[in-house]
Amino acid sequence: MKFAESARLDAKVGTFLNLLECEERLGRISSARQNAQRAIDLAKAQGDDRLGLARDRFAALDRRAPRLTARLVSSAPTGAHVSRDNVDVGPGSLGTPLPVEPGEHVIVVQATNRSDRSFRVTMAEGETKTIDVDVGAEVPSTTPANTRPQAVEKGSMHRVRELGRCLRRRREVSGRQERREAVRRRPHRECVIERRSFPKEACALPSAKGVDRSRRHEIA
Repeated sequence: MKFAESARLDAKVGTFLNLLECEERLGRISSARQNAQRAIDLAKAQGDDRLGLARDRFAALDRRAPRLTARLVSSAPTGAHVSRDNVDVGPGSLGTPLPVEPGEHVIVVQATNRSDRSFRVTMAEGETKTIDVDVGAEVPSTTPANTRPQAVEKGSMHRVRELGRCLRRRREVSGRQERREAVRRRPHRECVIERRSFPKEACALPSAKGVDRSRRHEIA
């Protein structure tokens, strides 16, 4: 709103009085009450003659403003956090009647290792209510109780090393057997002479016994 921006940039008694009128028409009784209080404080500081008007408006709005008291139960764990309508409610405000707007309000209680718990309450003009709030159910911790690695016994380490050596020996033996089998199954090579292929048997030289002495020099 223009009055809200004007009050932020240049605070004046008249601006706050106009702003509270707008808030009241919108049904925001608690906000209008706050602006009336700001007008009172500023009128006192500046010696403004509208101080009486601001006090009258504050008294009328104060009677209409709902008041809600949130109390945290004594059994709640230490460090529990309470908020109302996404606004923190400090420990000093718990158990104290606080002005709120008419309508529905949501109170949320949070704590470590506990689920969030919400409470809804509806307030009417001039109404006063007290609500006791508590934390939610316990949430199981996901952190393991003992994260230290277990020590391995010396005997277990020895068995692991022996198993590794056994596996390596078996792989070596299996590799040698596979190589022998591959050689056995390899086809006979052909003998190549003058770029012509002949079977290996045809390339073998005859023995000296089966060759005539007179032709040995030809073969040689």
